[in-house]
Amino acid sequence: ILFFPGEPPVFSRKPSPVDMLKGTEVNLECEISGTPPFDVTWYKDRRQIRSSKKYKVTAKNYHTSVRILNVEAADVGEYQCKAQNDVGSDTCFCTVKLKGKVLAHMLSAVLPMALLLPGEYLSFTCFLLERKRPPSFARKLKDIDDMINTTTLHF
Repeated sequence: ILFFPGEPPVFSRKPSPVDMLKGTEVNLECEISGTPPFDVTWYKDRRQIRSSKKYKVTAKNYHTSVRILNVEAADVGEYQCKAQNDVGSDTCFCTVKLKGKVLAHMLSAVLPMALLLPGEYLSFTCFLLERKRPPSFARKLKDIDDMINTTTLHF
């Protein structure tokens, strides 16, 4: 008598990290190879996800996915898919981040009066902060990524 125990699950396709806009949907998909049937479980930050108004979890044959509906800040985190059968298990991970417009404003101490001659520089410190709604004095910045990564700004 020959006994073939089968093959453990292995993720042949894993979800890529995603940056999502608030209010959109994201679908994290995996393909599994190995010997079915598979017991598939999805997790967000190590807590099991079940189908609900927020998540749609599917697992059929060699394909599994979780769809996140109406993405919001609470959905940011590490998602994990675990597949197991009688022979073994495999796990894959994916990070979901939220992207969107960054509103920034400059905060600074009151600057002393300075008189500069042409070619001279004035140096002062400012900070960029993320906020949901800017105060009335804030102005939108076109290239916020360049501003955040720059240590010296010339005006």
